[in-house]
Amino acid sequence: MLIIEIIIVCLLFWGICYFNTGSDEKNIKSFSSYPDEVQRIVKENPALNEKIKSPAPFVSFISNVLVFGVAFTKIPENMLFLS
Repeated sequence: MLIIEIIIVCLLFWGICYFNTGSDEKNIKSFSSYPDEVQRIVKENPALNEKIKSPAPFVSFISNVLVFGVAFTKIPENMLFLS
């Protein structure tokens, strides 16, 4: 049963990644993860510069705490590899 769940979750994540990439509008969402050189080039392009939306650091922090808090509280102890 666990294997089926893992396959379903992997397919779900793959689908999310596959369908959320490809165009400038979709790729600009992860703008902050680009290298500094690429960010500079994008900021110099007027057509792309207006599409850049930087989230507030506080909002990013809270969303990361929520996502990882839920993820790590749902992992069974026998899968943590701590023993």
